[in-house]
Amino acid sequence: MFSGENARLALNRAIENCLKILFENQAFLSALNALDSSPTDISGITPSSPTKKDEGKSNEVKPADRKLEKLKDLYDRNLITKEEYDSERKKILNEL
Repeated sequence: MFSGENARLALNRAIENCLKILFENQAFLSALNALDSSPTDISGITPSSPTKKDEGKSNEVKPADRKLEKLKDLYDRNLITKEEYDSERKKILNEL
């Protein structure tokens, strides 16, 4: 059994390996994309034209932004390596 710092390092390595497998799995990535782009019921809502005050502003969070935030969170929590972060970030940005 591991304890203290060794346990933390072992856990991080295990999580890192699992995440690597997940991010290499196309079915997982497709499911992740589906979560980010799930439809919203907008029946009964009448679209309106943006006012001059609203022009140029966008409060809408785009799916790529959400993916980048999730990826950054994983990296910040040391759950993925710098190389994994950079690789996945590049893939997300190339989708734009």
